Amino acid sequence: MQEFGQFLYAAGSWDRERLVTYKAEMMALGDNPRWLVSSRLTGEWTEPEARYRFYCQRGDRENRIKEMEM
Repeated sequence: MQEFGQFLYAAGSWDRERLVTYKAEMMALGDNPRWLVSSRLTGEWTEPEARYRFYCQRGDRENRIKEMEM
């Protein structure tokens, strides 16, 4: 089971609020929480799951580039 959500948060050292998107997942071996912090508050990825998936794809592409550089 997976659940996605988001909320605004400002850590003490930050100069402004940022959008925190989360994925909460229950797996056979235990909980698998994930957090994504973004300064991008608007755009086409306004739904939490769409925003999370977009950044996961972006991170995966960056990892493939790093592999090619090695």
